[in-house]
Amino acid sequence: MLDEAHLLGHDELESVRILTNHEMNSSSPFACLLIGQPTLRRKIKLAALDQRIAVRYHMNGMTSQETVDCLRHHLASVGRPDPLFTEDAAALIHTAGRGYPARPTT
Repeated sequence: MLDEAHLLGHDELESVRILTNHEMNSSSPFACLLIGQPTLRRKIKLAALDQRIAVRYHMNGMTSQETVDCLRHHLASVGRPDPLFTEDAAALIHTAGRGYPARPTT
């Protein structure tokens, strides 16, 4: 499993592609999860790794209400049950993060 895979460079993604070369036309003993921000999709295409991916999953961004619920949950989990952010601040957080818990880099 490669978390934060959107931070991998072309050479690292090329190494992953080479690992998938073994018995390309039958079965491959290599299994890998690439987990990252939306920019990962573009990088995978540039590294010619795209055609070797068997399963994909794209997580959509949260709705505005889901962002508020997420903020409340995380604040409550660290002992802050009362509201910390105003509605306007929560809306701004949602807009800035485009609905994702962590804003994509680059």
